[in-house]
Amino acid sequence: MNNILITEHCSLSHCELSHCELSHCSLSHCSLSHCSLSHCELPHCSLSHCELPHCELLYLTYALIAFHSVRAILYK
Repeated sequence: MNNILITEHCSLSHCELSHCELSHCSLSHCSLSHCSLSHCELPHCSLSHCELPHCELLYLTYALIAFHSVRAILYK
């Protein structure tokens, strides 16, 4: 997975390293939009509870990136 994308979507502001370290927090497991700290904190959100089948973020995150990219171009 691209480390830059992981950093963008799993940074301190979105997913604090103390709750969701990069070693177990990739785009497919932790996106701000659908799996934020309020819904996905370490005590009740391990990989077994918040993985692709449960939280289909791998595709949703890329869709979100594409949406923001298009919006940025349109509103320049």
